[in-house]
Amino acid sequence: MIHLPDSPNDPDLPLVPVYPAIVWVCPTCETENFARMVIAELTQEEREQYGLKSGTERGYLTPPDEVECGHCGEQFETDSSFGGVDHMDDDE
Repeated sequence: MIHLPDSPNDPDLPLVPVYPAIVWVCPTCETENFARMVIAELTQEEREQYGLKSGTERGYLTPPDEVECGHCGEQFETDSSFGGVDHMDDDE
């Protein structure tokens, strides 16, 4: 069992970590699924383009390239046109 710290708001409730995620619906079985966002690995040129300084731990969260339905097991490539570094405006 993992030891979790007590909540500062309610000492009877332990704190749990939360993570950025996406929700997607399987086109095969229509089950709602969740997938954890990943930190995009950027080249030095991309880091400069997006205004990130060298040596910082900052990065961009982006959807995973592929997902698998937790119900039927089908695998899919993700459509990143809804977010992620591939579709950021040049002005940002």
